[in-house]
Amino acid sequence: MATLGLERLQGARDYKMWCIRILAHIHAAGCIDAVNPPADAPPASPAMDSKARNILIQHVGNHILFDINECDTARAVWLKLEGIFRDASQASKMQISTALTNLKKHPNEGIQTFISRVKSIRSDFQLAGGTIDDDMLVQNVCT
Repeated sequence: MATLGLERLQGARDYKMWCIRILAHIHAAGCIDAVNPPADAPPASPAMDSKARNILIQHVGNHILFDINECDTARAVWLKLEGIFRDASQASKMQISTALTNLKKHPNEGIQTFISRVKSIRSDFQLAGGTIDDDMLVQNVCT
């Protein structure tokens, strides 16, 4: 379910893209300093913090609410989510990297189907926060 045109965070798979979108939304709402305060800035006003925290809470899946319910500031919510999904993203990258290393074309598989599987793995890796350049992709697929 989407709210205000943004998908709710569901897990590690969509965390990186969700971060980009939610930060843009929080910035547009004028309360980015409550989530990512400048180095020597005073704390965000209670109104700004409340607005940013509300935006974050409204844009996570129900199963994630239990993890962030006790966080009393937007910054605390942000850091909690980062802690949860940073480790999950690392595990996902390792799993996807293994899948790429073990990727082989099946004997009866068409080339377009195989290329689609390669693109899917690359996309999954990028969604987990990793990058696969063309040389690395070719090297893994051709060996």
